[in-house]
Amino acid sequence: MSKLRPEYLKVMDFDPASQLAGYYHTLRAQVDFAAARLGARALSVVSGAQGEGRSATAINLALAYARAGKKTLLIDSDLRKPSLHDILQLSRRDGLSEYLSRAIPAAQIIKETDYPNMQIVTSGSLPPNPTELLSSQRYEQLIAFAKEQYDRIVVDTSPLMASADAQIVVSQTDGVLLVAEHAKTTRHQLQRTSGLIEQIGRPVLGTVINKA
Repeated sequence: MSKLRPEYLKVMDFDPASQLAGYYHTLRAQVDFAAARLGARALSVVSGAQGEGRSATAINLALAYARAGKKTLLIDSDLRKPSLHDILQLSRRDGLSEYLSRAIPAAQIIKETDYPNMQIVTSGSLPPNPTELLSSQRYEQLIAFAKEQYDRIVVDTSPLMASADAQIVVSQTDGVLLVAEHAKTTRHQLQRTSGLIEQIGRPVLGTVINKA
């Protein structure tokens, strides 16, 4: 779980009239502007290391899209330390890892949330081989299915520098939102993370500096 206080994990729900919620609305509009030029609908939210506010950013961006009337799917693709199910108080069972390892339809792993226009694919059980599962054609098929059913897909990832998992996920999405933490993420870490994204060949649609 993120070390942010609970109200910040879902500020779009906890305090939708706050200045911080307003920042997420602005972020959504700016990302949309960049995405429109590229025809991007599936966005991966990434950070270089753990604990930089990536998951909180992903869930609040998804809520901002949902509040704007966009049919939104939030996907927890962190199969090592997932947190979205905890934030939304849902079971992570019957999620992404089950879909990737079994021949079940994508529609069966999509869960309802308490928020109109927003559904979620939780991580599922923690597998022994996350990189192998995410490399499978079924993950690519899930993103393709989501693009047919939803206006926006927001994908939470594992830290980009921790394993190959996030790099695989990013390669299947249309663009990237890069998250860093003020006074914690170093210039070197940010350069390394940006370099990895550049190697993958996906455009950065925006950068979020948390806790500034």
